[in-house]
Amino acid sequence: MGEGLIADGLTAFARASAEVAGAFCVGDAPTIADCCLVPQLASARRFHVELAGYPQLLAIEARCLPWTPSPLPCPTVSLTL
Repeated sequence: MGEGLIADGLTAFARASAEVAGAFCVGDAPTIADCCLVPQLASARRFHVELAGYPQLLAIEARCLPWTPSPLPCPTVSLTL
C-alpha cells in the first residue's frame, strides 16, 4: 500500500528535479530539497520500493550522505541509551 505512494512521490520528484538538478536536486549546491530526499529514499528502501528507475536521485543521495552527521535520522537505526 505505502510502496505505491512512495514510488509515485519519487517519480513526481524525479520529474520535477530533472529540469533544475545539477550535482544536487536544485543546482550544484545542497538545498532543503536534498535534506528531504535522503529520508524519502531511506523510507523507500524500508518498504522495498524498487529504486533502479531513479538513477539521478540515487546519485544525488550519494553526494549528500557524506554530509549526514550520523545515522540517527535513518528509520532502520535504533537508539540505545
